[in-house]
Amino acid sequence: MESISITYHTEAGEITGSLTASPDTVEPNKVGLWVYGVGNAETQYIKDGEITLRPTQLTALTGMTLNNLPTPCQIIIDGTSYDGVDEPTVELEFDTEGTHNIKVVAFPYLDKEFTLEN
Repeated sequence: MESISITYHTEAGEITGSLTASPDTVEPNKVGLWVYGVGNAETQYIKDGEITLRPTQLTALTGMTLNNLPTPCQIIIDGTSYDGVDEPTVELEFDTEGTHNIKVVAFPYLDKEFTLEN
């Protein structure tokens, strides 16, 4: 029996799941935002009804400054989240010395991670 694959996504294009089944099963039960094919939420999103590679961030860490941030974005530092960052440049400050893990999240861009020695 032939099978087809479909991917479910949000209005923003974020992939939330995929399934493969027979057309007789898929077609009558397909409600919501679906596209044909198998999508990978880590590396792809839905743009204009097509499974597309997520773009790479241009964010850079220079010294203690994050530059070229996509806006808005979320910055996660050592597990603490700072939501709604709407500036393209952020100066970092730390109360403690050591290694800090920094992650920048801004869908549909791929997440970008840095390690900073303070």
